[in-house]
Amino acid sequence: MELSKQEQFDLLENFNIGELQQKFGWEELYDIFTISQEEYIEWEVQRPLNSAVFTKKETFDGFYFIESEGKYEVYWQERGGINGIEVFTDLSVARRYLAKGTVPYFLYKEHRVHKDFKDTPNKTIKEEQTSWLRHITRFFRLS
Repeated sequence: MELSKQEQFDLLENFNIGELQQKFGWEELYDIFTISQEEYIEWEVQRPLNSAVFTKKETFDGFYFIESEGKYEVYWQERGGINGIEVFTDLSVARRYLAKGTVPYFLYKEHRVHKDFKDTPNKTIKEEQTSWLRHITRFFRLS
């Protein structure tokens, strides 16, 4: 399935990640979405804040974007712990920082490993390839 960039942005606009996974499959999203991380960030900073981003201090897990006295605090909170907190005076820089934190996993192509192993048959490892392992196990038996 090949989608235009606009169609990809439309999907991101209308569905959350969980819904996209149900609709297309977890692994398939890597192939469906061809926009770059930078394109996503540029798109995201132009939009209103995502409704999943908290705009006042709470105890919930998630991203926070708190505006106070001309400053913007951006951070991730999990189990009450605040992570990656940054304070900005420039709204556009703060929004960009937030957008970088919300890039969907399937736009990180370098992290994709499942496809490499998906169709790999299970093969018995030849004994000569594991001779190093026999030496190590002997060491532990002697200890």
